[in-house]
Amino acid sequence: ENEVQAKYRVYITKNKAEATVLGYQVNSPSEVLKPGLVYFAPIHYKAATPVFIVNSASKADIIIYWVDSKDKAMWKK
Repeated sequence: ENEVQAKYRVYITKNKAEATVLGYQVNSPSEVLKPGLVYFAPIHYKAATPVFIVNSASKADIIIYWVDSKDKAMWKK
């Protein structure tokens, strides 16, 4: 999506401490069963929650750090 249409601006970080979400990317929308599980729809699909990837944490509404399992995925407090 473009930034105007996006509901959230998202930054992908390599710094776990600055993350607001510990994310795990799943392969289908039906796998998004709890906070932190993320599915990126192909460009030709209408996303349930359009996002725009930004290049700076200071521009982001949500900061994602990728984790290596579904069990670790969550919103951080």
